[in-house]
Amino acid sequence: MLGVGGLAVAGEIESGAKTTAGAGEHNDPTGRVNGELVEGSMQSLHQFSGESVQLVRTIERDLGDAIVWAGDLENGHGHIVAGRRLHRPVPPVGYGSTMAPTVTRRSAQIHRTLAPHRVGNDPTTLLTHESFWRATITPEGPGTLHLQWSAHGLDAESFGPGAHWLLERAEHYAGSGDPGHRFDQHAHPAIVSAQRDHPELRLSNGHCLYHTLLPTVIGQRVTAVEAHRSWRRLCQQYGEPAPGPYPLLLPPRPEVLRVQPSWRLHPLGIDRRRSDALAQLAKHADRLFALDDALPQQATALLAHIPGIGPWTIGAALGHALGDADAVAVGDFHLKNTIAWTLAGEPRASDDRMLELLEPYRGQRGRVIALLAAQGAQAPKYGARQRILPMERW
Repeated sequence: MLGVGGLAVAGEIESGAKTTAGAGEHNDPTGRVNGELVEGSMQSLHQFSGESVQLVRTIERDLGDAIVWAGDLENGHGHIVAGRRLHRPVPPVGYGSTMAPTVTRRSAQIHRTLAPHRVGNDPTTLLTHESFWRATITPEGPGTLHLQWSAHGLDAESFGPGAHWLLERAEHYAGSGDPGHRFDQHAHPAIVSAQRDHPELRLSNGHCLYHTLLPTVIGQRVTAVEAHRSWRRLCQQYGEPAPGPYPLLLPPRPEVLRVQPSWRLHPLGIDRRRSDALAQLAKHADRLFALDDALPQQATALLAHIPGIGPWTIGAALGHALGDADAVAVGDFHLKNTIAWTLAGEPRASDDRMLELLEPYRGQRGRVIALLAAQGAQAPKYGARQRILPMERW
């Protein structure tokens, strides 16, 4: 295996493991790359499936990309572990050494950018205030991405056959590929206020169309609680352990999902219509993977022809699956009322009324929705809550 950019991470490496730098191997356990000492590297060993996996946490020098192969080399087994320092803020010249480096975005905004990827108590995704874990299926195979941020910057590492693919797109997950947008003084005061309170809010682009569409389809015509429960059960039933040290599950592979009869998904809380839509996504998975780096308009054109995929599913998924700043979930039970109440003071509205109010912001309608959500905008609620009977008990 060749290193990326001719660089590798050095440090103490368990006996039997090796790193690769350029075209040559490096087995020096003293922390040197091609004879040069690399200071400040921090590494730890974890056990996963009986093998030792070496994690690259932080590199104090700017080494660019790096790949580490760890495991049983004699038997040809191991895990790809990739790491990259994405952002390394530097204090302005003249600042004292005790002053914290300036960061371009606050941790709370990075957390908010990544939040749409986690669906309830999601077995594929873990999000804390300082880190993000995501197990997914890429065009190159299963992979796990780990992002960690602090005042010193944003770090990324990835695992599995899809490690390199994920690492190349790690910055987009955190919203670095979103240029943002400034609404002028003619925008609605609620939007201007939200933008003032959240100036660093960016939209995530996970390049993960297949993964994102699965829980979105499960969420069709049911409450959020039901959708979250069914998504977790589906992954527990048909997912696989994800590569890497953290106990995450992969979403069901397309070849597994498309052969499941609908009656097998009914105990998971998924009815016939949604199970058929999931099977259609699995059937067209190769075409979905091919669109992971495409424009949202291209994905919309394909999804509109897949049975069981409608405007709500497309609008709810593309915002964070492909970073679509204009995505609107037409048909959502709550969204139309929230928009009408916030922008027009109307507690109830139709989808047509919502689109009319959002029309001046075409091209950035999804960003408007994200800003208002960050402000906690909600339409007033009337009536008592109803008890929901789980579908599998119908």
